[in-house]
Amino acid sequence: KLDKDGNMDIKYLILIANVIFCLVSSLALSAYVRNHDANKRPACLISCIYFAFFAAVSATVYFLPRFYDFTTDVHARYFILPAAAFMLLAAISLIVKHRLFLPLAALLLAVTVVFGLPDFHITFAAVLPLWLNRVLTVFLWLAAAFSLRLFNANDGLVAIETLGISFGIFILSLIGALPFLVGCFSLDAAAVSFAILLYGAYPAQISLDRRGCDLLGLLLGWLIIFAAAEGAGAAVIIFCLPLICETLWSLAKRFTFLAAYADVYANPVYCQAAAGGLHPKIINTFFGRINVVLLLFGGFQVFAPNSYSLPMLCAVITVWNLYRLQHWQEQPRNLRDINRRFVSDIKDGVRNIKDSLRKD
Repeated sequence: KLDKDGNMDIKYLILIANVIFCLVSSLALSAYVRNHDANKRPACLISCIYFAFFAAVSATVYFLPRFYDFTTDVHARYFILPAAAFMLLAAISLIVKHRLFLPLAALLLAVTVVFGLPDFHITFAAVLPLWLNRVLTVFLWLAAAFSLRLFNANDGLVAIETLGISFGIFILSLIGALPFLVGCFSLDAAAVSFAILLYGAYPAQISLDRRGCDLLGLLLGWLIIFAAAEGAGAAVIIFCLPLICETLWSLAKRFTFLAAYADVYANPVYCQAAAGGLHPKIINTFFGRINVVLLLFGGFQVFAPNSYSLPMLCAVITVWNLYRLQHWQEQPRNLRDINRRFVSDIKDGVRNIKDSLRKD
């Protein structure tokens, strides 16, 4: 039996081994898949990577059977079963091509895990019944999974977002805000995302389709649920703000029912910037810088006196930067002029909606 110091040594040794295994496996698989037919790249890549991730999770749970730093009663099945389900779902998606298969399978997976594992859910409010907290947890998981596809129009942007969120969760575990195992698996996901970024950044050597994004999003949603269930929900919200803001903005434009916004995948701010001529590398750099800033604020959130001040500030910062990205062709102006332009844009949008309703 190892003593406390021995446990610490083997813990970090396993962490390093895990990361190296996931990184090397993902890089090797990406290099291999790059040489295959383009239509097979996305699903094949994610399926193979999920096999490597499942192996890493299984090895970690085997060598570290004591889950002593969780606030809830967690067992090995909380990690093994979802990781196995991810691998199985990715493998089946190679065979079943129907467009409804993955959404329905993801819904079944989320419902089974959240309702089947007693403590795997977020308590949004103590006054809510348990079943409603679980329903909201399933909704959040699927929202995180399927909103990631909105970032797939720019080479490498999906990997940048998954890398930022998963690495942020690892930082929280590093400073003691989350259990070690959550941080370990988050760093594994970050290593996978980094490998995809190396091969998927502009000009992309490999690519992800919507199925590949959804499969990657399921893993990301699983990590987000674990982190939020362990009390780090406010910090995770900060890490996810670019994803949240772009998703809400795209859906808000879509539900104006204007013909110009009918395609929800063309509504994100970065898509408008790219359509205006902004280079994909600049867009990736822009989101990378935002994620770095949010990582810092997310770390500070752990020591904040409340759970809303820093997320609100970061939301304002994110919206402000997205607005700058949307109007990247204009010269920088003072705060008053930008606020005036922002209000003017809102009024123009409302006026367009009214005109469209009158025509109908």
